[in-house]
Amino acid sequence: MRYLLGGFRRFVEEMDPSAEKTAGEPNDSKSNDYFDTIEDEFGIKWKSLKDIIASEPYVSTHFMLGKSDNKIAYKASTWEIDPDSITEHGAYIRIKPFKGMRTYLKGNKINTDVPDTNKYYVTREELLKLLTTAWVPPAPPPGGDMGGGPLS
Repeated sequence: MRYLLGGFRRFVEEMDPSAEKTAGEPNDSKSNDYFDTIEDEFGIKWKSLKDIIASEPYVSTHFMLGKSDNKIAYKASTWEIDPDSITEHGAYIRIKPFKGMRTYLKGNKINTDVPDTNKYYVTREELLKLLTTAWVPPAPPPGGDMGGGPLS
């Protein structure tokens, strides 16, 4: 029994993250993001990575683009990165219009303008969010679910 407790004590001491145990370890103040992790884990350097991510169109849901006073909400839209604009700080993206595409203006008013051909600058953080966020369903209506269950 004494042997088992001694082993457990040694385990706890090894797992202790106190300052004494971590004093000799380097302190990385820069947090890694998705791009940094790809480079670290797969060895893909930024020059190659930017060419890879700019070569494909993407589909995202429930995102907004535009200036703060004139934002357009995109329910489910295809977009692409302008390959000549991508840097480590961000990129210009453009929407790829398709038949049946729906966008919304302030107040959830449907946008009836011609398809959006503007380019929008997104920061690195915004680009990462567009690339890594999966489909997000809309919030449930206030007051809970209004049906959908079996009929009685």
